Amino acid sequence: MTSRGRALRRRLATVVLVGAVLGCSGGSTLDGSIGEAFDLSFSTVEIRRSATAFQVTYLQSEGREVIARITVATEGIDLAKPVELGGEYAPGHPRTTVSRAVDGEPLLVLPPVEAGTLELDGKAEAGQVVSGSFSVAFAEGGDIGAGRTLSGSFEGEVLEAR
Repeated sequence: MTSRGRALRRRLATVVLVGAVLGCSGGSTLDGSIGEAFDLSFSTVEIRRSATAFQVTYLQSEGREVIARITVATEGIDLAKPVELGGEYAPGHPRTTVSRAVDGEPLLVLPPVEAGTLELDGKAEAGQVVSGSFSVAFAEGGDIGAGRTLSGSFEGEVLEAR
């Protein structure tokens, strides 16, 4: 195994461990090594679902600032089972994107998700209460976020996507 492969395995093991710990704690959380690049403090979580995507948004400043938004394309997957967040659902279309939009800063789309998982405790349908957790490792390259991790847990009513 190459040193890059060993490093990826170590990062993924850390992501899985952090995700498991966060998934066991109540409420909503946001953590990971990406916190070394920017503040992960949030006040509310919004969970949305459309026919083509599932989205969790961590908000601050009365909902004006997006601290982190995780969007998962749901084509070809069953959200009732653990979902692999890395890779593409179609050529050139990532399964997962992570973005940030904070006052005074340009919209930031983080590097591609190299690996990670999403797990929900129930149906992710509008009007239903759902809790879950995710963990991702970002690919190398790009600007902020390269080679870092992000994990979180969430709980709330699923809203219909706007």
